[in-house]
Amino acid sequence: MTYPATDTWQKQHRRTALWIVGFLLLLQLIIGLFIEIGLPGVRDPEFQERLEKLQTRIARNPQKPLLMMLGSSRTSYSFAARDFERRTDDAVVAFNFGIPGAGPVMQSILLKRLDDAGIRPDHLILEVLPIHYNGVVQPPSEARMLDAARLTLHELGESHKYFSQCESSWKKWLWGRLLPTNRHQAELREATHLDTSTYYDSRPNVPRVDQWGWQPNDVPKDKAEAIRQLAHAQYDEYYAKFEVLPGAREALNSILQYANRRNIRITLILMPEGTEFRSLTTEVAEAALQKFLKDIQSETSVEILDARAWLEDAAFYDMHHVNPGGGVSFTERLFAEYHSRLANLTQVSKSP
Repeated sequence: MTYPATDTWQKQHRRTALWIVGFLLLLQLIIGLFIEIGLPGVRDPEFQERLEKLQTRIARNPQKPLLMMLGSSRTSYSFAARDFERRTDDAVVAFNFGIPGAGPVMQSILLKRLDDAGIRPDHLILEVLPIHYNGVVQPPSEARMLDAARLTLHELGESHKYFSQCESSWKKWLWGRLLPTNRHQAELREATHLDTSTYYDSRPNVPRVDQWGWQPNDVPKDKAEAIRQLAHAQYDEYYAKFEVLPGAREALNSILQYANRRNIRITLILMPEGTEFRSLTTEVAEAALQKFLKDIQSETSVEILDARAWLEDAAFYDMHHVNPGGGVSFTERLFAEYHSRLANLTQVSKSP
């Protein structure tokens, strides 16, 4: 036996539930749209933090030439830009724009973002991480490391010109736009001041970035071994054989062409590694890598620094990321390599 009043009550509550679900879904889409077009600090807080710090450094020294280093976490932990500045007697603005996981595709995106913000380095030191140029393992290492939720839809499309075979990036991007309160929860809470915790408070294992972009990472000794083993699990398969990844080479070419159009002096650098990692590279892989580097030089005349053997093993906490002391040592060596070039660099003048 049915009761009309009960049926009506159930229909009303079902309708109400559907309206609530629909409203919540619409709210997610609206938030996702705002993140896409108007909340870069929520979409990619690592980039936005460095951009704001760099803008501050430039605003305080508008007439000085900008020397910027762009790369992955190896760069972020290694280049003590303030120390470099001091060694030039503060004749330049030096900045570390290292972003974890960034290879040639992300580097090209970062340069485009900086250009859109009106920032053009006078001299760019660009990290070349060989695993990001190695096509032996699929999907490519940079595609695996890339968090596509950090990209705009246009940037994602640009990245797929180089990594068209990687489907996971679309899933990551859709997660960030269709379920933003899940993917970007911490960033949204900070942006809306719903709690007092900062980006670093909610990520206690992430080292802080200083005003020059350096991110010194002092890993406790009791955690270093586990991190070293993780690094081997992530990287070892790339060292036995090297075959140039066409998409990565195309992305690098686009950066070199951009630098040429903008009259940016560019230097490529292979970052330091401990002996444990360097010994993984087979003779065949090293020969192929050297051919790749020589081809770049012959086609573009760009300078390449091979810094893989610059530091002792004590400078690393996992044999490919340096500790703070290693960062200071790397910067000192980098300055020594650049000393003869700085006279030309410091002659660059900015328009008021």
